[in-house]
Amino acid sequence: MDLLNSSGGLRGYKGDVYEGGIRVPTVARWTGRITPDTFSDHPASSWDLFPTLCELAGLEIPEGLDGISFLPSLTGRSQNAPKFLYWEKLQSEVSTQAVRRGPWKLVYREGNPLELYRLDQTAGEATNLAHAFPEMVGALAAIMREQHEPNTNYPFRPYR
Repeated sequence: MDLLNSSGGLRGYKGDVYEGGIRVPTVARWTGRITPDTFSDHPASSWDLFPTLCELAGLEIPEGLDGISFLPSLTGRSQNAPKFLYWEKLQSEVSTQAVRRGPWKLVYREGNPLELYRLDQTAGEATNLAHAFPEMVGALAAIMREQHEPNTNYPFRPYR
């Protein structure tokens, strides 16, 4: 079922760690501050909203947050990219993880080989590049292992 093409041709659907499940456009309007009809390719996530709202309100951004403010990107200023973005989900009792750093994205679905994509070349995640870039697989897999926090109340089986 095509689900009304809700993922816009990207792989996956809502809830997936593939781009079709996590990539959502953000639209912002702020007369006099955001230039109309501009576009930013800055990757951001929901955990970046709080730091952005703090900066908008003139409040100090608390230490220890995972997110960063994307206000510079909204207002046309230079924006530091996040070091990486990380997701993990339990989907139909299958553990899934993904990490994105720059254009690279590594996906782990329990019971399957690791998948590596270069999103600036294949946003639809159609060509697995894991065999061609083992050093990138290793670097991103290390982030996956580092970011997972075990929880006895959550039956998640991470990449090892």
